[in-house]
Amino acid sequence: MSLYQNRQHISSLRRFLLLSSLSSLLFAIIALIAINYLQLSMQNQRVLQTELINAARVLDIATDIKAPKHSIAYALLNQEHQAEPTTFPGINIYNKHLNYRDKMVFQVWSLSNNQLIMKSTNAPTEVLSDQNIGFSSITLTDGSQWYSFSLPNLNKNIKTVVAVPKKFVSAVDMPLFLESCIFFGLVFIALALLLTLVIQIGLNPLSRLTKEISERGPSHLSALNTREIPVEIEPLVRSLNRLFQQLSETLAREKQFTADAAHELRTPLAAVKTQVEVALREKDENQRDRILNNIVIGTNRITHIVDQLLTLSRLESTVKLPYPTKLDLNKLTSSIVAELALSAISKQIEIELFAPDTEMLITGDQMLIGILLRNLIDNAIRYTPAHGKVLVILSQTADSICLQVVDNGQGLPEELHYRLFDRFFRQIGTQVEGSGLGLPITREIVRLHHANIQAKKPEQGCGLEMRVDFPIEY
Repeated sequence: MSLYQNRQHISSLRRFLLLSSLSSLLFAIIALIAINYLQLSMQNQRVLQTELINAARVLDIATDIKAPKHSIAYALLNQEHQAEPTTFPGINIYNKHLNYRDKMVFQVWSLSNNQLIMKSTNAPTEVLSDQNIGFSSITLTDGSQWYSFSLPNLNKNIKTVVAVPKKFVSAVDMPLFLESCIFFGLVFIALALLLTLVIQIGLNPLSRLTKEISERGPSHLSALNTREIPVEIEPLVRSLNRLFQQLSETLAREKQFTADAAHELRTPLAAVKTQVEVALREKDENQRDRILNNIVIGTNRITHIVDQLLTLSRLESTVKLPYPTKLDLNKLTSSIVAELALSAISKQIEIELFAPDTEMLITGDQMLIGILLRNLIDNAIRYTPAHGKVLVILSQTADSICLQVVDNGQGLPEELHYRLFDRFFRQIGTQVEGSGLGLPITREIVRLHHANIQAKKPEQGCGLEMRVDFPIEY
């Protein structure tokens, strides 16, 4: 799949904001047009009702005029079309687009015998209202539907009915409606352009941030400038700055790691090379066997250092435990103490475990906790002289489980305790072999388990105490 095709699957924030905003705006415009349509429909219905009422009142008055040719009644009876309709007080309601009077018919009925007295020329003979007074909708026998207004006059004993076809009841003034649609369309276009501009301006900080990051080289890991950054983007910038800082620290560690590894491996490799050269020149078979045995010892030391380096490198690059489980620290510690007891006995060292007869559950990786226990207990045995003592103590509080490994060896000045966790640190003057990587590995294991480790002088006597506090839950 090409890069272009891959980009098609990447959502665009600008496109999303534009589409969502314009869709919402279009929906609002359509809703306003619909509301406007309903309002126009209701307004025209009110106009129609008013015209029906006024026409009925005029007809009711006109029935007393003896010269009908000069009255509004005559015009209504004969459906005359006037370019400028005659206006009378109270009936000057006339819509030039919806000419209801062209469609209006009327009837005059006798209240005494319910007979049709008069009607307009195109009015049906059937009664157009089933109400004695007020508005009504009626369907005649021929299927035509009418909307009418009835006005009774008890003094004259008549009822005037004025009606229009039902389809005109909610008719909309289309030219006025189209004008409003054009207005809303122009509003939509103007707001769409404004929204596009506002979104573009709002996304400019992201564009600047993207440009700044894209122009950086692999070694340019300084923090990004957080000034003039919107509040919504600030967490992202801070996260990137933390990542740059972590990468910078990781690169620094890797450089230091490479330098330390080269320094530590140079000496044993040089020694092995020298031993090989001597073995090649040695004629005495017994002496050559002794030299070859030293080469094997040196090779084993190099292998151990490489294994420790790889373990430390893997742990330092791990952010969190992949599959933490519940494990019994009491049971695991007992197993490790039993495993290392032979090494202590061979040095005539007494090793004791003090722990309660209950489970002490922590969350973690059993293999890594095993490495931690071996490193701490093995270091204590290595640095404890013959006939010395090593104590392994487990205790529990409300929120933590404490592991203490205490020896009564030579110990270390308190001002150097913090250096115990540096790579390849070894106390000068001791004859104890080691790579100086055990405690740095232990520190990384402690970090991954959200625990805390510290070196301190024992409360009684000399030596060194290593204390690890594991949280019961994390």
